[in-house]
Amino acid sequence: VHNLQNFTISAWVYPTQERDSYQTIIEKSASSTYGDQYNDDLNYQLRINSNSTKVTYRYDYSSCGSTHSLTSNSELILNQWNHILLVHDYDNSDLNLYINGNLDKSGTAKSSICTTDNPVIVGEAFVGKLDEVAIYGKALDSAEAEALYDYQSTWYDVTSQHFIQVDADDPEVELDLALDYLRNEAQILSILASDNTSPITAVQYRLDSGSWQDATADGAGWYFTFDPAALATALGDHTIQVRATDSVAHTTTAAARTVTVESTAPTVTIDATLTSGPLAITDTITLFGTATDSGSGLDASSVRVSLADYSGADVMNPTMPTVSGDDWSVDHDFATAPYGVYTMTVVASDNLSHTTTVAEAIQLDGYAPIADLVSSAYVITSATTALVGTVSDLHAPVNSKTLHLHFEESSGSTTFDDGSLTRAAASCPSTGSGSATCPTSGATGQRGSALTFDGSDDWLALDGLTIDGSTVATLTHQLDLYNASFTVLAWVKPASNSGDQAILGSAGSADNQALFIGLRNGIPIMDFGNNSFRAGSALSTGTWHHLAWRYSYDSTTDSGTMALYIDGILAGSESGHSPFVGEDDLTIGRAQGTNYFAGDLDELTIYGKALTSDDLYHIAHPLTTTNVAELLVRLRHASEMDQTESEGEWLTATLGTEDAFFTTWSLDLDDTLDAGSYNIDLKATDSLGNSDYVKGVWNGEIDRTAPVIDFTFEVLTDGYARVQCSAVDLNLITSDWTCPNNDSTIGETT
Repeated sequence: VHNLQNFTISAWVYPTQERDSYQTIIEKSASSTYGDQYNDDLNYQLRINSNSTKVTYRYDYSSCGSTHSLTSNSELILNQWNHILLVHDYDNSDLNLYINGNLDKSGTAKSSICTTDNPVIVGEAFVGKLDEVAIYGKALDSAEAEALYDYQSTWYDVTSQHFIQVDADDPEVELDLALDYLRNEAQILSILASDNTSPITAVQYRLDSGSWQDATADGAGWYFTFDPAALATALGDHTIQVRATDSVAHTTTAAARTVTVESTAPTVTIDATLTSGPLAITDTITLFGTATDSGSGLDASSVRVSLADYSGADVMNPTMPTVSGDDWSVDHDFATAPYGVYTMTVVASDNLSHTTTVAEAIQLDGYAPIADLVSSAYVITSATTALVGTVSDLHAPVNSKTLHLHFEESSGSTTFDDGSLTRAAASCPSTGSGSATCPTSGATGQRGSALTFDGSDDWLALDGLTIDGSTVATLTHQLDLYNASFTVLAWVKPASNSGDQAILGSAGSADNQALFIGLRNGIPIMDFGNNSFRAGSALSTGTWHHLAWRYSYDSTTDSGTMALYIDGILAGSESGHSPFVGEDDLTIGRAQGTNYFAGDLDELTIYGKALTSDDLYHIAHPLTTTNVAELLVRLRHASEMDQTESEGEWLTATLGTEDAFFTTWSLDLDDTLDAGSYNIDLKATDSLGNSDYVKGVWNGEIDRTAPVIDFTFEVLTDGYARVQCSAVDLNLITSDWTCPNNDSTIGETT
């Protein structure tokens, strides 16, 4: 294609648009700058004109100093194949331009065409398709020109296409990390890299501006191990930078990302108002506090709040609270009023799964104090100047209580009254010489005062309710011990663990008729007479322990289960035991005439039912942080039996000790009380405001006035005198009634 003087240029052209500058089909010149109208050293140029589809042939001559051109008459058709053929016949000084096989334009060729070794350029700034572009080293004549067109126009082309994709875009790359925080442990981090045009060939990372390291390819992704322990300082801020390279060496480096390695879990609090003291809760409690995390942030969905009772059983299963900012709260509804110490647990995690667990005790009290009137009398006379009893902010069953001996009597007492409706009495026995082998009263008890037994001959006889000197029923029946479920409770401080020591016993000796409730070598035992069970470890001497002996009777099998509790905790139980069916006298501090107890005894109580494990635990572990605030007493006469709680006159009792968990109380009786049948009601309130009204803690007669006596003396006409005497009283005793008279008078009595 160099140094041509006679030559032919042929091309098939498929233009698709006109342009405001020319479109080169083929050119050979020293300048290839697009749009240059005066190309240097132009050997030849075949082009489509600007703003037209006419074809122009240009070339330099006369030592490349001048330019000559030839422009077609016809225009090429857009979006269609057109054949162009230019014949430069230097020898004959002819220029012939053919369009689609027809001579379109002729001209005169100039002499001395410019010839150089410049490169050949095809298609510069051309928009469309070119095919069969050819340069022939001779000038074709008209026949050859027409024959070439006719020949090529009949071709059926077989086209093989090879798509070449030009990648002009850069890869995209980023660290696949949702948070700017990481745990202080080795972990796998992912890198996302992609390129729309060519494949990714390399992904790298570097830490804290260190050297670049290759990430590991895994399918369509890449990953690397981030281990804080391998860094100069594990905790704190670090930079991670990633980059990706595609197959044509385009590289994108992402901006360095700062991450914080931390190991701190959230800070969780339970509000101090929940833990600073007992709360009066009867049905619903709102639990609340805070949860914060200054690092990766609190995962609000992770917060759980639970509530467990003394045994660890969930009262409220782990529950998601409402979280608002730093505050959380949740309400819990109790099926029954709560009592005792509960463990509240809050668990919270941050967004890196660092977890904090906070557990604190909260005290809940939904119950009012319990109170009783201590008296074994059915009739209250003028000998009784005041009503007395006890009141305690203890949560214990009130119903089915058949005996409650508080032993609050003063030092030297020989009779001890019952606070239950049974109105039993324990008294010191008399020996043949008339002296009493009495336990010592007035000792410091677990609740107020206690009795001290010497383990040698101290004991008490139990007497049941009597009316007019007659026993209402056998005592074992009155106390619901006979052929039934029952629970015996007491605070015990043993002085010795030697042998058998009875707390409660009977005089009988036959099978299932010989009651022995006490200790055997310091271990609690329940024995009905060749029908026993004991469990637990020997009690420590000189220390108060709460003991419970429970028998659960099943009438369908005529047997039951014996269970023993030490300090509110089940020590053991055993089924298959026949019930107690004895009717002999009951004693305290000995059984079967022996087995004396040595130590202190307080709060001996009997229930005519099997108390629950929860009941027994709470009796042994009360909330002593609450106090009795007030006790009110109401005396309802027989004419006022239908009074409601708000009616009648409530009198304020005097508390033996103010603001105490347990105390005695007293109320002076008015000498002007009308004699008659009465019910006595109590209303106790604790320091939390819990209050309850107990109706009929005592019922009987109150008669505090002496009999009314009427005496008349009348002188009769016959010298005699008539003496009349009368006496009126609710409980008049006539056995010692006398009306004064003598042998000389006639005495008439009424």
